[in-house]
Amino acid sequence: MGTVIHTVFSSVFYTDLHMRVASVKPLSSKAKNRFCNLMSRNPVCIVEQDHGDRLFLTSANRGNHFWVDRMGDPDWLVQFPKRHIGQS
Repeated sequence: MGTVIHTVFSSVFYTDLHMRVASVKPLSSKAKNRFCNLMSRNPVCIVEQDHGDRLFLTSANRGNHFWVDRMGDPDWLVQFPKRHIGQS
């Protein structure tokens, strides 16, 4: 498999072509605590499950696993990297 380079919030990381990634921004104090202590302040997450309006994410360092609402989550803002030409 090939490798794709994504840039999210100035973090460069490599993913398998079949792996979906998202970036998260903590909104609540609980999320900010987990972001600092479990995720090493890295916003990059792997989308493990997509149920339409909800996503199950794993942080890049594998320290945090959590469900988020795609829209209007009280704890996290979820963003997806922009797709580049030629990327499926």
